[in-house]
Amino acid sequence: MLKILKFILIIFCLACFFSCATRTRPYLQPFEKEYAQARFIEYSIQVGAFQSFSNADAYSRELDQYVDAFCFKDKDGFFKVRFGNYSLKENARQKAQQLKDMHIIDEYFIVLPEKYENEYSKASEIRKRLVDEAHSYIGVPYSWGGEDPVTGFDCSGLTFSVYRESGIMLPRTSREQYKTGVFVLKKDLKKGDLIFFKIRGNTVSHVGIYAGHYKFIHSPSKGKTVRYQSLNSSYYQKRYAGARTYFN
Repeated sequence: MLKILKFILIIFCLACFFSCATRTRPYLQPFEKEYAQARFIEYSIQVGAFQSFSNADAYSRELDQYVDAFCFKDKDGFFKVRFGNYSLKENARQKAQQLKDMHIIDEYFIVLPEKYENEYSKASEIRKRLVDEAHSYIGVPYSWGGEDPVTGFDCSGLTFSVYRESGIMLPRTSREQYKTGVFVLKKDLKKGDLIFFKIRGNTVSHVGIYAGHYKFIHSPSKGKTVRYQSLNSSYYQKRYAGARTYFN
């Protein structure tokens, strides 16, 4: 009986290790239910702009114990730190002011929904932005549970981060991302759509960003880096599970 229990424990540990879809940083777990469906970011709060990614990343991690903070490189070259997704501007202001009164943040400003709408008003522009962002991370190492270009990405961490930088909140794991959005036939794929694979068994466990011409960008596995891959390769053809789009 003891041998059977040990065998089950080993199988469970291996399943957790090999699936890039299941592990997230602990502080993200409370927010996963909130992101059960893909949705556009409405009112968010910016609390810093840095020339150095390491400074921005350190600050966002410091804030993570209070809010769902993240940092990204904006078009002006600065690394911005933001948090939150509020349906009302007043709710965003109240949260920011609360954190300021607690001396957790200093100055802040509220990022309006129009910022994303003005920059990426057309679906084609959003799609291009998604692929461009993913392309900028080519060569970044795989990191289990990772979500940034310094420590690395896992597969769904890459898609989650790239979409968030374009103002779209997805669920964190590949399995949950697969459950959202609209089904797309392979022949109808467009840039920025997500494509999913069943790498092991019959469960979705991998995701990439379609880049056009039957190529996709993904963070493959331990020891590898973010790269382009052909959707026509026999390996991925056999394991293809479907595709999803999150906007028209």
